Amino acid sequence: MLSERRSAVIEKVYVSQLGCGYRIVQEVSKLSQEARLNSVSMSRDEIASIVVSCVCEFFFVQDAHVTDTTRFEDDLSADAFAFADCIDALEEEFTEHGYAFRLEAKERDELETVGELIDAISTYVFLPRSAAVGNREHA
Repeated sequence: MLSERRSAVIEKVYVSQLGCGYRIVQEVSKLSQEARLNSVSMSRDEIASIVVSCVCEFFFVQDAHVTDTTRFEDDLSADAFAFADCIDALEEEFTEHGYAFRLEAKERDELETVGELIDAISTYVFLPRSAAVGNREHA
């Protein structure tokens, strides 16, 4: 089924003019999202890679300096606002990967290390997207 839809997208590429490029990108993005939604989970290493990348971007550190034991407040000098922005960005990033989750304020307050954040996200990402959304959006 996906290969048939890919063919349709490729046909659109040949038929479309340059002005329709954005629509083609959207179609390809939808196909990628469908493929991600069909997978059940991400590995802890995949989750960690995304988390570390985001942490590095928000707190201006190199990824070699970020480990599971890196503490947000002590090691990264993270204030509450920067930490909240980082979590919000991670929620958006994982949603783009087909996994929607929302860390509640209480959960956020309990996180002290990068490893704890990875583990918290893992509890959501190891579920299919629809189950993760259903489990968290009822509150």
